[in-house]
Amino acid sequence: MESFFTFLEKRVADCSSLLCIGLDPHLSDLQTPNAAGALASCLNLVKKTAPYAAAFKPNAAFFEQFGAPGWEALKSVIDAVRNESQRQGSLIPVILDAKRGDIASTAVAYAKSAFTTLGAHAVTLSPYLGKDSIDPFLTDREKAGFVVPGPRPGRPGRRHERRASCRPAPGRQGHAALGIARHRPRRRSGYGRGKTAR
Repeated sequence: MESFFTFLEKRVADCSSLLCIGLDPHLSDLQTPNAAGALASCLNLVKKTAPYAAAFKPNAAFFEQFGAPGWEALKSVIDAVRNESQRQGSLIPVILDAKRGDIASTAVAYAKSAFTTLGAHAVTLSPYLGKDSIDPFLTDREKAGFVVPGPRPGRPGRRHERRASCRPAPGRQGHAALGIARHRPRRRSGYGRGKTAR
């Protein structure tokens, strides 16, 4: 079975690009400050950049702020990326920027929401509640979780930073990676620390 990073590497080769397109529909950038405006803005961006995109990364919060219509808009954006993938004959991964991280039973529901309901291929994760807050995202090798590091020096909130270890348990085959950057150490890909299924 192929892994998320195999799909990502294939996409990078297909589009000759390391570009990860962030889909962050800020209210101030929208023609209409609602879910329909966010959807229109993102669909336009997907259409114009899909030939050059190694991946798309919609930020869940910018859609969730609109309630149920925003959730539908987010799903429509992910569906649009899937349609572009089919049109190009090349899978364009979707990394849901949601920074999930909660107790095990809640994490299971979050993983189902991201991968099954929305159709994302990967999710950004905040690991501070422990390993069981990440494990539900790593049960399928075709999916991935990207661990978000602590604040950079100079960022507000840096003094509140906590450190967490996300090493796989002994004997397991899970691994941490730097996305495509691990194969091209002199170039920055924009991907965070990733971890695939066992």
